[in-house]
Amino acid sequence: MRFNILFRPTSIRRKITTYFSLIFILLIGMLGYITYHMFSTTLTSEVISYTSKIVTEARLNVDSYFNQIKTLVQIAAGQSVIQDAVSGYDGDDDQQRLIRRRLVEDRMKDILRYNPSIKDVAVIKPSGIVYEYSGSTVRSDYSFYSQSWFPTFQNEYFFKVHFIGIHPQDYYFNPPDSSEKVISAVAPVFDFWNPSRKDGTSVMFNLKLQEIQELTKESKLEQNGFFLIMDDANEFVFKPSENSISAELQLEIATHVGKGEGRFNVGSGQHTFLGVYTTSKVNGWKIIAMIPMQEILAHNDNVKKLIWALLAATILSVIMISVFVSSRITRPITGLMRKMSAVQQGNFDLNLYDDSSVEMQKLTTRIMRMIKRINQLNHDVFSYAIKTKEAEISALQSQINPHFLYNTLQSIKSLAICDRSEDVSLMVTLLGDVMRYSIYQPNELVVLYRELDHVKAYLQIQNYRYPDKVQYEFAADERVLHMKTPKLLLQPIVENAILHGFSGSRKGTIRITAHRLPGGVEIVIEDTGWGMSTERLTELRGLLHQEEPPGTEHIGIKNVHDRIKYKYGDAYGLIIESEERLGTKVTLYLPEMGEEHA
Repeated sequence: MRFNILFRPTSIRRKITTYFSLIFILLIGMLGYITYHMFSTTLTSEVISYTSKIVTEARLNVDSYFNQIKTLVQIAAGQSVIQDAVSGYDGDDDQQRLIRRRLVEDRMKDILRYNPSIKDVAVIKPSGIVYEYSGSTVRSDYSFYSQSWFPTFQNEYFFKVHFIGIHPQDYYFNPPDSSEKVISAVAPVFDFWNPSRKDGTSVMFNLKLQEIQELTKESKLEQNGFFLIMDDANEFVFKPSENSISAELQLEIATHVGKGEGRFNVGSGQHTFLGVYTTSKVNGWKIIAMIPMQEILAHNDNVKKLIWALLAATILSVIMISVFVSSRITRPITGLMRKMSAVQQGNFDLNLYDDSSVEMQKLTTRIMRMIKRINQLNHDVFSYAIKTKEAEISALQSQINPHFLYNTLQSIKSLAICDRSEDVSLMVTLLGDVMRYSIYQPNELVVLYRELDHVKAYLQIQNYRYPDKVQYEFAADERVLHMKTPKLLLQPIVENAILHGFSGSRKGTIRITAHRLPGGVEIVIEDTGWGMSTERLTELRGLLHQEEPPGTEHIGIKNVHDRIKYKYGDAYGLIIESEERLGTKVTLYLPEMGEEHA
C-alpha cells in the first residue's frame, strides 16, 4: 500500500514544476559552488597580493631606516679623528689624550642628537676593549672580539657594515632589564685617504627596537596580523611580544623562509597562519607578515553567507517561475480535460479545437476525429440493434407460416375423419412441439441438437402431408451437437428447400451436417431438389445483401443471414450454392460459443 502511494501517478503540472525546479536548483547549486570557490580563491589571492605589497612596503621602510643607520655608521667609521685617537693613544700625553677623547665624544653626541633611535655608540680598540662609549658605563675588561655574536673584520672592504641581531648586553656594569633589547650595527674604522691603514678599530651603534616597531605600525595588516623580523642567523629580531608565537611555531617558520621571498602556511587548528615574507636588501634579514587563517576564512564566510542568501532567493524565484510556467503549459490540457468530462457524459457536440500550440492543434484535431468516429460507431451499433430487432420480429412473423398451419390442421381433420386416432395424436403432438419451440423465447441460444429436433418434427409433419416426398439425414459430431447456436436458424432454410426444391412431383433427400472449424462451426443443409439457374442463384445472393428486400419470397433465408451478421459481424452468415436439377447447398458459418450438455 505504501509502495502504491509513493509511486502513484502525479499531474503533469507537478512533474513540470518538480523537474524544472530540480534542474535549475542543481545548476544554480553548481554555479553557487563554483562562484564561491572562485570568490574564495580570488579573495585568498587578493589577501596574499595585498599582504605582499604591505610586506614590500614594510621592507622599504625598514631598509630606509637601515640605510640611514648604515650611512651614519659609515660616516662615523670614516672619520680619521676616531682612528687617530685610538692609534695614538699610547704615545700621547694626558692632555693630548683628553683632547682626542673630547673630539670623539663630540662626534658621538652629534650622532645621538639627531638620531633618537640610536641608544648609544661605542668605539672599540683593536684589542677588543672599548675605547669610548656614549651610554651606560662599559666594563673595561670586556673583550668584544672574543664574543660569538660580534663580527670579525679580516680582509673586509672598509665600507662593510654588519648588523647584529638581539644579543647579550653583559658588557655594561649595570646591564639593562631583559625586556630592553637592542640590535647593533658595527663597522671597521678606516681612513678614507689611506685605505691600507687598518688597525682593527671598530664602531658599534646600539639601536632601539621601538623604532622598528613604529615602522611596522605604518603598514596595516589584517586586524590580528603582525610582523616578524628574523636575522641571518634565523633568530627573531622583532616580534610583537614574547608570547605571541610558540617556540615550535618559530622553528617551523624558520624552515619556510629559505628563499628571497615567498609565502607559506604554518600551524594547526585555530593557530594556523598565512606567512608572506621578503628579504631586506640592506642586511639580508627577513621581514615576515603573519595573518591568522581565521580572518581570511572569516571573509570567505561572509562571501558564503552572501552566496547562500542569493541562492535561496534565486531558488525561490525559480520555484515561483516553475509554478507559473507549468500553469501556462498545462492550462490547455486542463481545459481539454474539463471538456472531455462533458464528452464522457454523452455530449459529443462540444468544440474541442485549441490552437494555443502546434501540439494542442494536432491533439484536439485528432480527438475530435476520434469522437466523431465513436459517435458514428455508436450510431451504427444502434442501427444494427434496431435491424436485429426487426429481423427477430420478421423471424417471428415467418416462423408460423399460416399456410403451413392451415394445411397441417386440414391434414389432422382428414385423419380424424378417417378415424386414424393414433396418427391424429402424433400430428397434434408434433405440431405442439413445433409451435412451442417457435414461440417461446425466439432470441435465446440453444444447443444444436435441439435445433435439429425441431427440424425433425417439422419434417415429420410434412411427411404426413406428403408421404414419402422428402427423406432426411442428420450427421454431426457429438461435441458439435452440444455447441450453442441461435434459435430457429435451420427451419426457415428447410422450409424453403421443401417449397422450392421439391415442388410438384419432385422427391428427394435433405441432408444436414455439422462440424467444427478453427474458431467456429459450419452447418451445411443440402437437398436433391430442382436446384436453380445461375441467374436465379445470382438474384438470390444479391437479395441477402440488400437492406430492404423487394418482396416476401425467400424472406426466411434473408432473415437468417441478417440475424447472424448483425449478431456476430460481417465475417459470419450463410452462403448459397446451387445447380439446376441437381439441388441446392446452404452453408451457415457461426462463431464457437461454448458447449451446454442438456
